[in-house]
Amino acid sequence: VPIAIGVDVGGTKVLAVALDPAAPLEVLAEHRVPTPVGDAAKILDAVAGAARAVADACRPSGPAEVVGLGIPGLVDTEGFLWAAPNLRGLVGVEIASRLGALVELPIVVDNDANCALWAEIRAGAGVGARDAVLVTLGTGIGGALVDEGRLRHGVHGFAGEPGHMVVDPSGPECPCGRRGCWERFASGSGLGMLGRRAASEG
Repeated sequence: VPIAIGVDVGGTKVLAVALDPAAPLEVLAEHRVPTPVGDAAKILDAVAGAARAVADACRPSGPAEVVGLGIPGLVDTEGFLWAAPNLRGLVGVEIASRLGALVELPIVVDNDANCALWAEIRAGAGVGARDAVLVTLGTGIGGALVDEGRLRHGVHGFAGEPGHMVVDPSGPECPCGRRGCWERFASGSGLGMLGRRAASEG
């Protein structure tokens, strides 16, 4: 049975899993590594290594057929990353083609929140739903929309991203270059920053 590999690339970790498409809730293998700090080559090597590790681990169950990659940023329909405040090393990179050359498998790239919501619609809390909204809270804040049973990407693939809505124009500076984004107040990195600031101010 062909195996599907999913890789989540976050600001702090790369997590790869191998799944049986016939039983999508069953994880056949899992591998995680810290997300490298630096250029695209280091990050893509880590992603490829994690994908190969789970492919090798589940080889007795069948060959790997495809790699789905979730990225926390603005990914267009061609797999090109336009913006990612927490993964600057990958911005401007044609991720699908470069990663495909490393793992020698077809690559599908999308925003990580889109991947998460589609997984819920197909096999999780959203089964049977025609409309759904998902907000992801991690190093940053992401979001995704399903409307009338379809995952909405928008004209350029950037729909449903609420993390960089400015909620306080005089708030703390955000890695995206603006001030007071929702992400600076409610994400893991934002809450950590606010906690450190509160501690330093007594």
